[in-house]
Order: sequence, then C-alpha cells, then structure tokens
Amino acid sequence: SVIEFFVNLQVWGTPKQCYEKILETRRRIGNESFVGVFSYAGMPWDEAERNMRLFAREVLPALRKLEQQSAARQPA
Repeated sequence: SVIEFFVNLQVWGTPKQCYEKILETRRRIGNESFVGVFSYAGMPWDEAERNMRLFAREVLPALRKLEQQSAARQPA
C-alpha cells in the first residue's frame, strides 16, 4: 500500500535498525548527509527529546565513524 511504502522510506526503529536504514539509503542514492526528525504529529516534546538523545548517543557516533573512514579514503 502507499502508506506502507511511505513508512518504509522513513528511518525508525531501534538504534541498530536506524543505522542500517541510513546505510541502506546511502548505498541506494549516495547521499552524504542525513536530516533527522525526532518529533511527529502530536508527540510530547519530552518523548521527541528522548528520541533525539538516543539517536545522538547510539547512532550518530557510528555515522561519524563512517564519515571519518570515507574521508580517509579520499585522495588528498
């Protein structure tokens, strides 16, 4: 369905699932950046902040490590 298609385009799930989804998208389209949205619809702000902090703690360091590895492979 269209709803399932749209939902599957989004990054959501456990930190590991989010990381893998970002990598999958990067492999498909070659993006070098990611914009996270941590609050949806009427979500309470404390829940959105919890989402953002979990992403920052669990996913962002792995993405930064990937970015550093990519930069190290680039010719000077």
